[in-house]
Amino acid sequence: MKRFLAIILLVASMLVGPASAQDAAKGFVEGLLESVLAAEGRSLSIEGVGISLTGDLTVAKVTVRDGNDAWLEIEQLSLVWRPLSLFSKQLDITSLAAGRVHVKRMPQSPEGKVAAPPELTDLRAAVIRQLDISRLQIDQPVLGQNVEMKLAGSAEITASPIEIRADMTASRLDGRRGDLNARVVLDPQTRQITLDAGFSEDADGVIANLLALRGDPSVDASISAAGTFADWAGRFSLALNQKESFAGSATAASDSLGQTVTVTGGGELAPLLPLWLEKPFAGISTLSARVLIPKGAGA
Repeated sequence: MKRFLAIILLVASMLVGPASAQDAAKGFVEGLLESVLAAEGRSLSIEGVGISLTGDLTVAKVTVRDGNDAWLEIEQLSLVWRPLSLFSKQLDITSLAAGRVHVKRMPQSPEGKVAAPPELTDLRAAVIRQLDISRLQIDQPVLGQNVEMKLAGSAEITASPIEIRADMTASRLDGRRGDLNARVVLDPQTRQITLDAGFSEDADGVIANLLALRGDPSVDASISAAGTFADWAGRFSLALNQKESFAGSATAASDSLGQTVTVTGGGELAPLLPLWLEKPFAGISTLSARVLIPKGAGA
């Protein structure tokens, strides 16, 4: 009901005058962003909201805080859409763009822990035909190093059943080669997910840093998976310095005891292991592992 009233207010104010339109636009944008970004302990501030005669929206700056510190900033946000699609089964967005998105760190909960994203169970059907972030900055606390990239893609949300589809490409802008291509299909209610992604980057990149790979090699990786968060199956491959290092498959199955993850594969394991294990695993090795993650008891 609250969303419906916001829609009526926005459309009505567009008819009565620009001043009212600006106020309604700001309220509508705040409500929209709060539904996506807000959580316990977070606050949202918006500057410079504008609305055109056709209903397209612009926002100069969005700042999201937990406590007194900002963890996310979005600048030059623009929404080109069909406002009347608010009354149809699917919201139609021609373009959603941002000049700059700055992720300074992961958000924190009131207890000081990293906040988990809320369940996406109240989504409106929508199609975003073009998504574009000209400059995405991710600071060192998030990925282990400062990263700057551009991002483009498209997305669609269906209502019945709820399903999120996203196609994305990203390329680094900070002088290092780093390219990502990903397609994700997610049903947040049944927790079904399909993932197909490929990643390629120069030496001393994000993956080498996160995995603490010796020598900080260049990395080319691919991963595909399908199933639910609890039960899934997938394949993966990893090449270091343009030479395939390891490839294999993985599955996960859940029961009353917890989740069992099984991994099988082969290749040169030594570059992925601590230095003291390099000699025992020199050459080609095979890996067969099964790990039980008990319910509520750690790993």
